[in-house]
Amino acid sequence: MNQNSLKAAVFGDDFKEYNSISRYLDVKKVILEQLDSDPWIILPKEHLKIKIKLENNSPKLKDIPNLNFYRGILTGYNDAFIIDKKTKDELVNEDSKSSEIIKPLLRGRNIGRWFKDFKEIYLIFTRRGIDINEYPAIKKYLEQFKERLNPKNHGQKIGRKPGDYEWYEIQDTIAYYKEFYKEKLVWLAITDQPKFALDNGSFVIAPAYIMVSNFNRYLLAILNSKVSEWYLDKITSSTGMGTNQWTKIFVEQLPIKEAPKKEQKILEELVDEILKFDVQNLDDPNNRLVIDKIEDKINQRVYDLYGMTNEEIEIIENNLKRH
Repeated sequence: MNQNSLKAAVFGDDFKEYNSISRYLDVKKVILEQLDSDPWIILPKEHLKIKIKLENNSPKLKDIPNLNFYRGILTGYNDAFIIDKKTKDELVNEDSKSSEIIKPLLRGRNIGRWFKDFKEIYLIFTRRGIDINEYPAIKKYLEQFKERLNPKNHGQKIGRKPGDYEWYEIQDTIAYYKEFYKEKLVWLAITDQPKFALDNGSFVIAPAYIMVSNFNRYLLAILNSKVSEWYLDKITSSTGMGTNQWTKIFVEQLPIKEAPKKEQKILEELVDEILKFDVQNLDDPNNRLVIDKIEDKINQRVYDLYGMTNEEIEIIENNLKRH
């Protein structure tokens, strides 16, 4: 690699437009002022301007009233508590009460952008304080895993993490379990693209999350937009494997612009147009084409909502992993 190529690799492809390193650094430098203990990032000037513009007069997602985040369930041993349809049917046939604590389950791999794909996988939800003797079929089923389900103590190597719970109970308290029954947004925490979907009634396991609010479809339009993808790419941590960690601590930082009710309704209607499609038919080229066109409309309206110029839109789109 010659000297000019090395300089371009270090400083950027546009280095050749400048006569010297000092000139390049003078133009490209960003002054860091009034830094505090909050996380901060370094961006090119044009990207920093967009980030600031997106944040201007837009509350963070976490500060929106009547909106709550919850982590997916940690069972401590998924092999015992996650079952397929065949096992679910056997347990219910043996004892009809079993259906009371067997819940439809979404795993991270079943959550995509706009859509969730329920694969008839279920969760045995034996929450804290349950009387397992009321569910004899499930007690019998879980007993085969008892040694592995016992909380560890006194240096034991086999079992779940130490804690004040019974061997047959889900590991975490899940005091917020009723939120899973509501209409909500679900999303995958480790991803390379926005993967937020609307759900009603399913449970999810970590590392997926849920978000419960009074305006799910409007949020869904923004969260799955290119604006949010660009913003989250700038503030999230990389896994080092081509994906980012879209965990709660990052997603809750998203600036959400408050739209006039008319504009909010238009975005919600566009989301509904997408949600009319059957998740099983998304690979149909004709369906994909229609969905792509609706997404283009959503993206443009979100750009307009945040006041993005054509130049800023071009910067955002050229910087995305998908185009």
